[in-house]
Amino acid sequence: MINNIEDVRKLYELKKNKAGENDIEKIDNLKVLLSDDNLFFMIPMDTAIGILTFLGLEEREAVLSYRKLISPSQRNEYVTISNKI
Repeated sequence: MINNIEDVRKLYELKKNKAGENDIEKIDNLKVLLSDDNLFFMIPMDTAIGILTFLGLEEREAVLSYRKLISPSQRNEYVTISNKI
């Protein structure tokens, strides 16, 4: 289970080390997305869940992890799209 954005970065590092040629472009895009904590939280929910599944989580675990990441206890640390409006 993912508890914070650092856990997402750890999954990214694991995936990067195992990435095949077909995943290189996706990995490069994720590097940019994860370079700023707030960027991950400004993308649509289904995209974020898709990223978590790409990084190796089962879909159900990805959904639960995403919900935990955006929970009020975690959200205070990050700007979300709703804070921008």
